[in-house]
Formats: sequence, structure tokens, C-alpha cells
Amino acid sequence: MKVGELGERALVKLIAELIECTAVLCPGADDCSAIAYGDRYLVVTTDMLHKKTHFPREMSGYQVGWMATAATLSDVAAMGAAPIGVTMAIGIPRDTEVAFALDVMRGCNACCAQNGTTLLGGDTDEHEELTLVGTAIGSVDQHKMLTRAGANVGDIVCVTGTLGIAAAGVRMLLDSRYADNHFRESALKKLFEPQPRVIYGQALADSGAVTALIDTSDGLSLSLYELSKSSNCGFYLQAAALPISEEAKSVSEDRWDELTLSIYRGGDYELLFTARHERLTAIPIPYTIIGKVTESGMQLDVDGVIHELRSEGYEHLSASGSSV
Repeated sequence: MKVGELGERALVKLIAELIECTAVLCPGADDCSAIAYGDRYLVVTTDMLHKKTHFPREMSGYQVGWMATAATLSDVAAMGAAPIGVTMAIGIPRDTEVAFALDVMRGCNACCAQNGTTLLGGDTDEHEELTLVGTAIGSVDQHKMLTRAGANVGDIVCVTGTLGIAAAGVRMLLDSRYADNHFRESALKKLFEPQPRVIYGQALADSGAVTALIDTSDGLSLSLYELSKSSNCGFYLQAAALPISEEAKSVSEDRWDELTLSIYRGGDYELLFTARHERLTAIPIPYTIIGKVTESGMQLDVDGVIHELRSEGYEHLSASGSSV
């Protein structure tokens, strides 16, 4: 079997089974691995991004660096942790302009600075394709760290921000009909310069209300499936409650297309979480209630009609994965 037939998630599961891990959280279980350090956990994550699948030609060097950094910091945010620092390894083709390479690093540095952390260093090497490998380290109180494994039946399902902006941006890039779309600039900004919800993640951890947490970088549906697998539960999702972005609505052909962009496409980097109903008032950040945790099943309620929520979204090494 080829890795392209297996898919990223199944491959990661096989790799994780080979590793003799002594960490609190081991590879494959969550967004980060976690190591006990005094009364806190150090969380560590690594993300690889490269030109073919992540960096459209319309992106500037600054945006390339920003996106690669944001991807790692989003994983730290999904643990409720505060970032300590980021390292970035860059594989650069020989014919790359020096100005572009420096612009990439400016983007990395700016994303770190905006999120209260610093770029610690990294590595550079020659590579046939522009490739960035970011590693982020964070810290969180042992009693506050959030994972994918805490959702309980009866908990409320919530999400930050709005959904479908990045997917709308991809559509606007690929379809010339949307060249003059009023929301094009905001959609591409969201797609190329995603905002990791670092402050939100820490606020959720501090609230004491949240039971499970994940980011939506691979799409809302796949994120729910990851929570379902880790928490051994099901979900009921209300389509009417979804905070669908104006950008997604502006390029949707119909209601189902609108839901597809918001549920089954990635790139939004919002936080998806479950919380105790009686503790919702303790959550100090903006969020939208979109459903509830159930014993089993993955249900999508569209105007009173129950559909199965598909396990679909962005996945590396998958023929159906998005190119952005």
C-alpha cells in the first residue's frame, strides 16, 4: 500500500505505535505532545508546509512566513498553552531572491511578535521546493491543559470566529468570476495570514468550563471527528447555528454549497471546543454555540432534517485533500 492510499491520519497512527513515548501526551494523540516540567506542562508541536500544497503564487514571502508560524502557534493555542518560542527550518531553492527569503523571515518574526512570543532560530538548507518546518513550544499549568479527550455527553459544542472564509478565499483564487468580489481582500487576508487563537486558547483553559479543545485548521467536520475519536462520543450539529462568514455566503451557489465551505473545508484556524452548560458564563471570549455532545453518531441537522456529518476535510497524502 502506498502512503497516498493510506492518508495522513492513518500513517500518523502507525508511526505513533512505533514510538516508545514517555511523555504525558504522545505523538498522534493531540495537537501537541506534552512533557511534565515542574507544575506545568511543556507542549511541543511541529508543522511542515511547502509550496505545492500550501503557498499559492499569489502569496508574498511575508505571508509564507506568517502562515508557517501561525500553523504551529495554532496547535499550541489548542492546548490552552502560552507560547514560549518558535524555531523555523527553511528549505530554499537556489534561485530564490534574497529579498524574498528575508521577507519570509519577517513574516515569521511578525507572527511571533503579535502572539507574544519570539523566533528562537532554526535552520536553512537548499531544497528543490520552498519548504518551511516550524516547531513551537508552549507552557500551561498542569491543571488547566486542554486536550481532545475530555468531552462528555450533554456538553455544549462551540466555535470561535466565523467559518468558511479561507475556503471562500481559495474559491476566489481559482475562479475568475470572483475577481471583483467585495469580500475578496478580506478572504485572501484570512487565507494567507491566518490568526492563531493564542489568547483565546489561554482564556478557555483559565475558564474551567471547557472539556475538550481542538483547532479547525483541517475543517470543522474533521475536527469534530478527531474529538469524537479521542472522547469516545458523538455530536449533534445545527446547521442553522453555524457562524458562516459573509465571504463564504458571497461565493456559495446554494445552501448546501455554503455548508460545504463552512463545514468540510479547512484553513480557518478557529478553536472548536466543548464546555459544561452550567459553566458557559465563565468563558470570557466571543463564541457561538453550534451543537451538543451525544453518546454516539455524527449528526447534522439541516432545517429539521438529520443528515450524517461526513468525515471530510483537508488531509495530507489524500487524493481529496485541498491544495491550499
